[in-house]
Amino acid sequence: MSRATLPVKRLCILLLALLASLATTVHAAPSGLRSRLANPGRPLDLVLNRDAKRKTASVVTVNGLERTFGADAISISSRFPENSFFAVRNLLGLPYDSEDAAEYRKQFSNKMVKEPEQGTVAFQYGALANETLTVQDIVAMQLQHAKQLVKESEGIEVKDVVLTIPSFFTQSQRLAMLDAANIAGFRVLAMVNDGSAVALNYGMNREFQKAEKHVFYDMGAGKTVATVAGFHVRASSKLTKASKKSTIVNVSAHASDTSLGGQQLDFILRDLLAQNARAMNRLLKEAKRVKAILSANVETDASIEGSASKHLVSRIRGPIDEALKAANTTLDQIDSIVLVGGGTRVPFVQQALADAFGADKLSKNVNAEEASVMGAVFKAATLSSQFRVRDVRLRDAMPFAVRSTHATEQKTMLGSTKYDTAYLYPDYAAIGARRLIPRVACRGRPDDSWSKLATATVSGVAGAKGKLKGKSPVNEVPEVKITVQANEFGVFEVSKAEALFNVTNPKHAEYVADLELWTQESASIEAEASSASEAEKTATEDWARTKTKLRAKPTAQPEHILEVVPLELSVDYHGIRKLSNSSLKSSRALLRRMDDSDSARIAHHRATNELESLIYHLRDTIEEDDVASVTTEAQREALLTAVQDASEWLEDYAEKASAENLTTVYRNEYTAQELEPVADLLEDLEDTLDSTASWLDQMVAKQEALHAHEDPVLTTDAMDAKALAIERSLARLIAKKVKKIKVETTVDEDGEEAKANAEEQTEPAAQDAGAAEEPVQADDNDQQNQHDEL
Repeated sequence: MSRATLPVKRLCILLLALLASLATTVHAAPSGLRSRLANPGRPLDLVLNRDAKRKTASVVTVNGLERTFGADAISISSRFPENSFFAVRNLLGLPYDSEDAAEYRKQFSNKMVKEPEQGTVAFQYGALANETLTVQDIVAMQLQHAKQLVKESEGIEVKDVVLTIPSFFTQSQRLAMLDAANIAGFRVLAMVNDGSAVALNYGMNREFQKAEKHVFYDMGAGKTVATVAGFHVRASSKLTKASKKSTIVNVSAHASDTSLGGQQLDFILRDLLAQNARAMNRLLKEAKRVKAILSANVETDASIEGSASKHLVSRIRGPIDEALKAANTTLDQIDSIVLVGGGTRVPFVQQALADAFGADKLSKNVNAEEASVMGAVFKAATLSSQFRVRDVRLRDAMPFAVRSTHATEQKTMLGSTKYDTAYLYPDYAAIGARRLIPRVACRGRPDDSWSKLATATVSGVAGAKGKLKGKSPVNEVPEVKITVQANEFGVFEVSKAEALFNVTNPKHAEYVADLELWTQESASIEAEASSASEAEKTATEDWARTKTKLRAKPTAQPEHILEVVPLELSVDYHGIRKLSNSSLKSSRALLRRMDDSDSARIAHHRATNELESLIYHLRDTIEEDDVASVTTEAQREALLTAVQDASEWLEDYAEKASAENLTTVYRNEYTAQELEPVADLLEDLEDTLDSTASWLDQMVAKQEALHAHEDPVLTTDAMDAKALAIERSLARLIAKKVKKIKVETTVDEDGEEAKANAEEQTEPAAQDAGAAEEPVQADDNDQQNQHDEL
């Protein structure tokens, strides 16, 4: 059961590569995303994007199968407004008919359609009506892009992810985020609320001498959230030589305004300029004034006064007041209000908070832009034993309360069924806690302020008694208990149902009889002991032996024991649930096609750039003195003609040619150029193998007579071939195999072994009886093969 549906406004993801002991966290807001890395033994590193910037704009443009992210997507969004998606995370898990979806359609020009399976938001991105993208698809693309940035930075493929999401995410929104991560190919390890991540960042490097309580006020691009968190130190319960202390971060409440943020200020200014000619003229007048000043100065100030956003001032303090009320806390009990998010840097926002709560309460002692991502990466580090971090424990809070209703055997005064209501989770209960429903919730009757979350159907209660295997239950009708929990993702789920029987313990009767016998034995020993004199007790050892005669007291056996019989449980969850397997499979296939298209496009651009760079390089260097000194005019003209032909081919066919075509042309030309001098060298070697010494003297003389631009006659290849003939003869000599002569053993007359008087002899394994083989000149292929073998 969840409260009113709220939109998504921020997304934080942690990429955790467990095998490589490398963790990364990506904080993505409607305005942009930031990434950080954590590696054991190294400080936290910032992941820069391809533009070497700390922040990547959260925009995706999809044109066919081609995707563009970040600043590049913004630059072409004016050309493809319908295919450029801004702040789509705001729509995760929301129905098409929701107020937030209607507001998005008003602010952006995308073709929004209704997703047929869940009734949620989807977008048409192609000419055909069936070419649609769900919000989960677009978020999955951004998750993949974040993963690609990590791969380009660290060279590893991350598989596991920890998601940090807005505190007010409902059940449907959290499930939609899990679907997006699943489509992107991640295994989600946990979820943590973004306000809780900021609180964790605040407490991970601070020492708390006393309990403290702070409010973290986060105004981002699309929403404003106030989180109340307490901090205290708890000593370890284990007795150790070194006392271990743990810092506890307890999130007690949070409140939000999902329509208050920096993006709303942008929309107000945009609408004002579009509808008000006077405002447009004032802006034009100010621009002309600034231009005139900058013609003679390096910098100047400009301002446009106005009251278009004055109505937002009264809403700025709202989330803090609601959070304090939910946490049952007064302003006097708060140590500080910590400002987080880019929106808190706006002067009128800070002034409004100072007027409402006092300037002395405001604090700016965390990184307003990166506090959430830093707390999230610390959370990721605590999930792996590869990291040694401080013992800081976070108690995160659920965004909604949960209760159960079930029918009783009693009737109302009017004769209708009477219902009992039990609160399973109060407001802001701890994520991960388990609860028990003592009875089966047959029917729910929620009022208007609650929404039905799930209906559990339990079967097998009647046949549960038959599974006791002959045991006699005391109660014929078992007690049925259903276990529910808010899992590590903050998602409510019904996990199991059990039938509980009180069964007669067959060992109890034996225990009672044995206990009576033990009592008699103990009384007899005590009577014997009391009749003995004090002298007998002290003079002999009989008394001690008498005391040890008594056996140990029998172990107690209860009269009844509890037997647990599992029951069949069928749960029907209401509202927007996770995508079906067929939808997930279809989304993954679409992303794979887009990945292949992106890879082919990048390879084509890389091959084109390499070929174009080679053409420019040859044009620039062909007339340099170093090249002219070793080439002739005819050679340079031939090369220049080839460069011009390649340039014309690139201009005419590069767009249609594949990356393989571009690289194949380049490699064929390179291979031909490489083989031309080799053929000349091999022809010279055929006439210069009489002897190494005389050949070397002759070739040195010829080489000294050549000009710098002529082909050399004395080359390392030629000298290697001469050395190969010597190495070959030496190798044949060294490679002679040794044949061992077996030692014959005989037995003499005394039965003792006697070795034959033989010695080991050696003989060539593959040598003719005549003289040694004369060196012969091998052909070129034979020389190269032998050289490689050696």
